Amino acid sequence: MVSMLKAELLRELFRSLDKQNEHEIHNALRNLIKFERERKNYALANELNEMIPKRFRRHKDKNRSRTLLNFNIPRDPTREIPLLDIKSFTIEPKQLIVPLKIKRDLNQIINQYNKRHVLEIYNLKNISKILFFGPPGCGKTLSAKLISSQLHLPLVYVRFDGLISSYLGETSANLRQVFDFVSDGDWILFFDEFDVIGKTRQDMNDNGEMKRVINSFLQQLDNYEGNAIIICATNFHISLDPAIWRRFDEMIFFDLPNTEDRIEMFKLFLNKYPHKDIDYEDLSERTSQMSGADIEQICTRSIKKSVIEESELTKTDLINEIKNQKVKNKYKTSFLRNEQNERKT
Repeated sequence: MVSMLKAELLRELFRSLDKQNEHEIHNALRNLIKFERERKNYALANELNEMIPKRFRRHKDKNRSRTLLNFNIPRDPTREIPLLDIKSFTIEPKQLIVPLKIKRDLNQIINQYNKRHVLEIYNLKNISKILFFGPPGCGKTLSAKLISSQLHLPLVYVRFDGLISSYLGETSANLRQVFDFVSDGDWILFFDEFDVIGKTRQDMNDNGEMKRVINSFLQQLDNYEGNAIIICATNFHISLDPAIWRRFDEMIFFDLPNTEDRIEMFKLFLNKYPHKDIDYEDLSERTSQMSGADIEQICTRSIKKSVIEESELTKTDLINEIKNQKVKNKYKTSFLRNEQNERKT
């Protein structure tokens, strides 16, 4: 087994040398070093690391700098606006408070990517096409950032509403540009507001353009053979076309936080500011049916008030902000309900 793994890693290195692709050579060298470290051959791994030519040693940083400077970013041809944004993050796992099952699912995605060369020996592919769905503010975007951070890969952020063009056929062309951009190199491709494009193809009120866009997206997704992990996020999964669901390797539901999760969120968001008489259990009960984003806003507004007034943060401050958030959520729920009804008509 070990010899088979090493043989495949060596093949990967020689294939990249044959293609003279510096990015692939860099990855192959790193995979070999990682392979030796995992087998506790630390002296050899360190020796190999020191032997990497300087141009490959700098390659990763050069690639990140190039992308962050918006080098050759695809643009909408008519509106002349960027179709995507490239970001990098440093996120610690403790910053994401979600149920244990979701953490396990995310770890599986990360581990399979790191072990993809092992899976390839058995003609298996790592999880690379993922759907995040559930209510807003429950950790979908933060989870994509965490995957990007843990894998040290830049995140290509795409808002679907930014791809939509009023010109016939231009939206599909924009989609092709995005997929072409990530066809080479290692990325996390994150499609936000995915429900914009996910309306059912059987919607009789549609003029036909959205149906063509959905078919174009499905075709791009099916034909994609690059190394990117593709993540789509939606708050309105009910509106998704059934054909879209079948295209994903993994689907993860992000629900509203439970009592214990809300307690941990309050502790996380308040831990850097002095406070007293905080009853976390009571705060958790008062924020039932609220999202993690709601709780973060409650804590942030309470802390700002205390900073401005030069006072210590108290439970009363937090309770007042909880009441304010409930009013805001009432209006937001009404707006979202109307929006969902419009999607159905």
